Amino acid sequence: MRAIAILVLATTTAAAEPAKPPADPLAAMPAQPVGKLVVGTLPADGAFAPFVMKNADGSLGGISIDLWKEVARRLKLDYELKEMSLAEIRDPAKMAALDAFVSLNIAAEREAVNDFSHAFYSTGNAIAVAPKDSSGLGATLKAIFTARFGKLIAALFVVLLVIGVLMWLAERRRNDQFAGNAAQGIGHGLWWSAVTMTTVGYGDKAPITLFGRVLGLFWMFAAILIISSFTASIASALTVSSLESAVSGPGDLPKVKCGTKDGSQGERYLTQRRIAHKVFKSTAEEIDALAKGDVEAVVDEAPLLQYEVKKRGGDAGLLVLDGTFDNHGYALVLKKDSPIRKAVNIALLQFVATDDWQTLLARYLQ
Repeated sequence: MRAIAILVLATTTAAAEPAKPPADPLAAMPAQPVGKLVVGTLPADGAFAPFVMKNADGSLGGISIDLWKEVARRLKLDYELKEMSLAEIRDPAKMAALDAFVSLNIAAEREAVNDFSHAFYSTGNAIAVAPKDSSGLGATLKAIFTARFGKLIAALFVVLLVIGVLMWLAERRRNDQFAGNAAQGIGHGLWWSAVTMTTVGYGDKAPITLFGRVLGLFWMFAAILIISSFTASIASALTVSSLESAVSGPGDLPKVKCGTKDGSQGERYLTQRRIAHKVFKSTAEEIDALAKGDVEAVVDEAPLLQYEVKKRGGDAGLLVLDGTFDNHGYALVLKKDSPIRKAVNIALLQFVATDDWQTLLARYLQ
């Protein structure tokens, strides 16, 4: 009994003790004497904004740069930033000589030369378009008189004709209003069915037989439903967005003039699919070409397009379509077998889980 009492007391005491917060993983890691790091970056010429760009004071900024600065602050790293040209970035020897790079899309050929951190941002290609104004009488008529509208009118005429023929067959022998040869009688029946459906009510023709009146009663109620559906169809055509574009997704790209940026994921996508396209030096240039009408669609990474379109404001009439494709992730790049890789990953994951990271993204992308 005494042993049981001691066990119960020990268990109760342990349960009463508050749980200790988990230790900081970074604090448990041994310091790494890495010295001053050489950290490469993409060119800050605006081509890769908002990930790498110049601040108003001339310093480097952007999503990737600000992320690296926070990781380095948490790890107390000493470093110098080195802007690199696209030619240097494509040179495996120059990339292998760096201690780190801020930042690149995760790709197999790059992993063979350097090591990647965990991905900190997932995105993909998107399409920017310059929708045309579809308001006005011409655009309204075009929205209504579609192939679907034509089929609807044809089907309605067939129904009117069937009801007209049935009414003529019911009334032809006893009702002079539907008299005459077959063509005339069917014409009278068609006229009656149309007048009844539209509730015009001229009163020039009316059934007098039992079958004719039953048919007329049925047609009155059926016509209400038909007219309601017809009105809803026209209203739907008139209430669509006043902006329209020939491109609604990647499947439409082969049909239009496309633009993209040199060396971008968009260029790789279009080239692989043999879609003809113009190549521009920067995101700003490709968006300018879109605004001028030199191209009908621009394919590039979604955040780059969103940032550039946002800079121009709503008056530019440009739009980045919803959704991404050919998705990929952004990550920091480290020297092969870098001793700080694990620490960088921990600091990165800690930061992107905070509200500060969401605030940083909102500052550049919203």
